[in-house]
Amino acid sequence: MIVLRARDILEHIIYDFDDPYMMEMIKLSLDEAFVLEGQSVALNFIGTHEGGARPGVTMDKLIKYAKKILQKEMFLRVGVPQDDTQFVDVVSKKLNQ
Repeated sequence: MIVLRARDILEHIIYDFDDPYMMEMIKLSLDEAFVLEGQSVALNFIGTHEGGARPGVTMDKLIKYAKKILQKEMFLRVGVPQDDTQFVDVVSKKLNQ
């Protein structure tokens, strides 16, 4: 499991820590954030919040749906050497589009 310091991630997202507008926008996102303990919990969260949750859909199907989303939309760095904070930066910008 990869553990990143919040400051490392924020330094790739926020270019000016003195910008009150930017800080307020990030604060709103961080207020809604929480720790996802484990891969299956994270995949279930993604599957549920990206339109896969319908009555009768099992957790296994949500996880498969989430993996499909990640494979299609998020894994942009295949074959490109980057560190994890750069990857999180690319992902966060893609999610904010």
